[in-house]
Amino acid sequence: MSIGIGSSEGKCWIHSAGTSHTSPWGGNQDRFLESMGDATSAVVNFMDGKVVYI
Repeated sequence: MSIGIGSSEGKCWIHSAGTSHTSPWGGNQDRFLESMGDATSAVVNFMDGKVVYI
């Protein structure tokens, strides 16, 4: 969910844990997991709670 509605640049930013806007590779694993959690939280907030979990 955290990657689904993100831009290409945003996906790189999340995957690289905030170290690159152009490459999704090379980020720290723990920071990557934290950035995935932060991105998911942002999506839920953006969708104003209108999310279905399957």
